[in-house]
Amino acid sequence: MDSPGPVTNRRILVIDDNVQIHEDFRKILTASDNGDVDLAAAERALFGDPATTRSRPSFELDFALQGEEGLERVRTALAAGRPYAMAFVDMRMPPGWDGLETIGRLWDVDPDLQVAICSAHSDYDWMDVIARLGHADKLLIIKKPFEIIEIIQCASALTRKWQNERILRRQVQTLEQAVSTHTEGLDIANRKLRHVATHDALTGLINRREFENRLTAAVENVRHDSGSRQALLYLDLDQFKLINDTCGHPAGDQLLRQITGLLQSRVRNGDTLARLGGDEFGILLASCSLDQALRVAEQLRQAIRDYRFIWQDGVLEVGASIGIVEITRESYRRVYAVNVEGLLFTLQAVAKQMIKQGRGGKIINFASQAGRRGEPLVAIYCSSKAAVISLTQSAGLNLIKHRINVNGIAPGVVDNEHWEHVDAMFAKYENLKPGEKKRIVGASVPFGRMARPDEIGGLATFLASEDAEYIVAQTYNIDGGNWMS
Repeated sequence: MDSPGPVTNRRILVIDDNVQIHEDFRKILTASDNGDVDLAAAERALFGDPATTRSRPSFELDFALQGEEGLERVRTALAAGRPYAMAFVDMRMPPGWDGLETIGRLWDVDPDLQVAICSAHSDYDWMDVIARLGHADKLLIIKKPFEIIEIIQCASALTRKWQNERILRRQVQTLEQAVSTHTEGLDIANRKLRHVATHDALTGLINRREFENRLTAAVENVRHDSGSRQALLYLDLDQFKLINDTCGHPAGDQLLRQITGLLQSRVRNGDTLARLGGDEFGILLASCSLDQALRVAEQLRQAIRDYRFIWQDGVLEVGASIGIVEITRESYRRVYAVNVEGLLFTLQAVAKQMIKQGRGGKIINFASQAGRRGEPLVAIYCSSKAAVISLTQSAGLNLIKHRINVNGIAPGVVDNEHWEHVDAMFAKYENLKPGEKKRIVGASVPFGRMARPDEIGGLATFLASEDAEYIVAQTYNIDGGNWMS
C-alpha cells in the first residue's frame, strides 16, 4: 500500500557516465526565470512589442555516473519516502553496468519508476530491449542528439504519469478498503443474525430449533456409529409458574437466568445446553452412557433443589423434574423394531389371512399423539409413531379393495397402569408425593384430565363396528384437545 502524503513528484534521476550530460540536463530541467526575463526584455527592445514572461517547468534532479551508484540513490530515496518519479538512463556506461542491466536492477527495487533511455547508439535492437525488460508502459526511448523540447516533454509526461498512477492506486486502495469495511460489516451483521436465529434472547443458550438440529445430528451419528453413546436430559423447573404469578415476570426471567448459570457451571464443555421454551431445558450429553447420565441428572436435580432464589425480601425454593433418554444404535433399533417392524409384519400377516378368508374385516393400529407432533427430546419414539400413522394410511388405501378397513388411534396421556409406574418413578427421584406427577400432567390437558382406558376402548369398538364401514385409512386423536389435526 502507498505511504500517505502528497502525490506530486518531480524528482528525476539522471544516470550517465558523462558529466557534461549532467550539466545539459540541469540547464534544461532546472532553468530559472532570469533567462526568460532577459529574453523578453531583448524582444521589447528590438520589436517594441510587450512580451509575456514565460516560465519553464522545473524539476528536482539527482545525478549518478554509473548504474551501481544510481541503484543506491534509488534505494536511499525509497527508504527516505521520497522516491524518484523517473530516470534518464544512458545505454553505454563503461566500465560498469550498461543501461539494460541498470534499468532491470532499478525496477527490481522500484517497479513504479518511469524510465527514458537516452543514447546515441545501442548494442541491442530496441524491440529486443522492450521484450527483455518488460514494463513497456514505463519505458521511453530518446535518441541522441535530442532536442531540448524532447527532454522537457518527456520529463513532464513521465512525472505526470507517475503521479496519475499513484493517485489511481490510492483511489483503488480506498475503494478496496471501503468494500472490505462494508463486507466486514455484513459478516458481523450475518453472525449476529445467525446468533439471534439460533439462541434464546433471555438466557443466551441455544434455542429449541438449534437444539433439534443438533439432536438430529446426534441421532444420525448414532445410527452410523455403533460405538457412539449419547444421552438426552429433559429438565422442567418446578414451581416456576407460581413464582411467575406471585412475583411477576421480571422475577421469572431472573430465575431463568440464574438457573442457566447454575446449569452451565455443571455441564461439560462438549455437552449441549439449550432453553427449549418457558421453564424447559434440554441437555445433550456427548459420549455418555445411561448410568453416567443418571448421575449427571441427579447432580443437576440436587443442585437446583439446594438453590435458593432471592427476590426482594423473599427466599424461594426451586425444584426440577428431569427425564432421561439414552441414544444408542441399540435403543434406536429397539424402538423401531417394536413400533414399526412389529406393526408392519403383524399387519401383513393379518391382512394376508383376511384376504384368504375373503370376508373383509377391520384392522386398528395404535399410534400416539407423539406421532402427530415431533418432540426433540423423544425424536426416535415420535418418528416411529409417525411411521405407524403413515403405514395405516398406506395399508388402508391398499386393502380397502378387499373390504378391509385399516384405521388407527393416536392416544394422548392415558390413566393406566403404565402411568402408575411413571408416577412412582417421579415420586422417587423428584421427592413428590404419590399421584402428584400424574395430577400435574392431567391438569395440563385442555379437557382437565388424562384419558380413561374405556374411552380408548370405546373408539376402538366404534372403528370395528359396521357404523365405521365408510371410514378408511384414518388415524384419530383421543387426547382431550392436546393436538389438533
